[in-house]
Amino acid sequence: MTKQIWMGTYYRWLLLKRLGFSKLSGANLLEIGCHDGFIINHFCGSKKTGIDLEPVKLYPQINYLQGDFLEHDFKGQEFDLIISLEVMEHVKYPARYLQNLDKILAPGGKALLSVPSKQIKIFPYLFQSYIDKRWGHNFRRGYSVTELHQLLQGNLSGRKYKLIAWNCPLWRTIYIPLKLLWNISPAMTKRVLDFTITFDHKFRKGRKGFFYVMIG
Repeated sequence: MTKQIWMGTYYRWLLLKRLGFSKLSGANLLEIGCHDGFIINHFCGSKKTGIDLEPVKLYPQINYLQGDFLEHDFKGQEFDLIISLEVMEHVKYPARYLQNLDKILAPGGKALLSVPSKQIKIFPYLFQSYIDKRWGHNFRRGYSVTELHQLLQGNLSGRKYKLIAWNCPLWRTIYIPLKLLWNISPAMTKRVLDFTITFDHKFRKGRKGFFYVMIG
């Protein structure tokens, strides 16, 4: 199974556990940009759905939908928990993305989003443009705090939200060596990632990494 999991996906799951988000649950769950469903598979829920442009159907208990979230018709279906990690920076129309999310999020439901900071910097910095292309940042690298607040306040029909910064200085410094190590030894890379999460938790405040948004 390890070969089918992206290093970034595994790292995000470690981070969700560190920040306490892995305890979120609901009866009806949705992950936007699910890829293989590794993330949503680890959340508690009786019904799990994942939507992606090119889903990898790895877990039989997940209902995989192939399509564009901005265009998909959920036919009035609502979800108690929606997860969407590092997706909104890839979306051409982020306001519409949030409006669609708000429409299908059940009353009292929760949504967890993450996006890179507009100021994210991966060492060595001269590779940042190359990394942006590798990460598919065709529309934008990320968002500033001001841009996030404007989008969230304007498109969530009054829902409350909380913004959490994850600056991750060590992860950003050793990202490229970690990618190379993952191809050689995922098991060893996982141990390094564990240490990286622990170290970066001490320096989580800052605007050169990622932002997590807890809605509801």
